[in-house]
Amino acid sequence: MHQSIDEEYVESVLIDVQKRSVKMFSNLGDENSVTCDTVDEFMNVLKFVRDTLEDDAAEIYYVEPTSNET
Repeated sequence: MHQSIDEEYVESVLIDVQKRSVKMFSNLGDENSVTCDTVDEFMNVLKFVRDTLEDDAAEIYYVEPTSNET
């Protein structure tokens, strides 16, 4: 995909399954985030992100799950 230097696009996405949040970072340094209230809402957002960015050069990262055990 050829992108203009002035065109903003999603460069990377950080997905946190435990917090049900998705953060998107653009090539111009902007950041947008979505935090979902329900699992269904999160799964819909996750599916949208994957479907939309499937052919793009955007990197998708996942936050490592943590344990509440001490």
